[in-house]
Amino acid sequence: MSYKRFLVVLLLSYFPFFSKAQTWEVGLGVALSDQIYTAFPNDLLKFKGQLLQAHVKRNFDSYWSAKLGIQQGNFFESTSNQTQVNAEVEFNFFKYQTSSEKYRFSPFLTTGFSANPQTPNSINTLVGAGVKYNVKGNWNIMIDYHLATGKVFNTGTPNYKFAGLSLTHTFVSQKCPLDVTQKRRRR
Repeated sequence: MSYKRFLVVLLLSYFPFFSKAQTWEVGLGVALSDQIYTAFPNDLLKFKGQLLQAHVKRNFDSYWSAKLGIQQGNFFESTSNQTQVNAEVEFNFFKYQTSSEKYRFSPFLTTGFSANPQTPNSINTLVGAGVKYNVKGNWNIMIDYHLATGKVFNTGTPNYKFAGLSLTHTFVSQKCPLDVTQKRRRR
């Protein structure tokens, strides 16, 4: 078999994987935030700042997604309004699907980066955990908790924590006729 034929066969064999319905998710929410002063804080549930947040998420499958978010507000008691932009990867522990009675709840872990666009070299690493629940149809509620630190990149930015509550809507594109998982569920 020639090199070109091999590539064509290889690409066609992955066609069902790429043809699954794509889902995008948008969300709005509120969060509480505060600065972390020590390496092992004992006040992880104490907050002084309030935030508004929005995000767009690309759900690759029932387990993995990538999220781009923005937060605006007082991250710490002594700061004025600031903006943070987040880029994260999310992993669901359970199979999670909107509009499904069986797969409507999942805890998740997330990791990524956060930066303040107005401040150069303000990159923080993010780690977080949360829970999401499909309320009805394509509407979801998400509760999450994050820790952000600038220590990894030695940027000198303050460490902070935030806990949020978001309402999200998932947009599901037209189902592909070659998606065999949908046919199995109908039987």
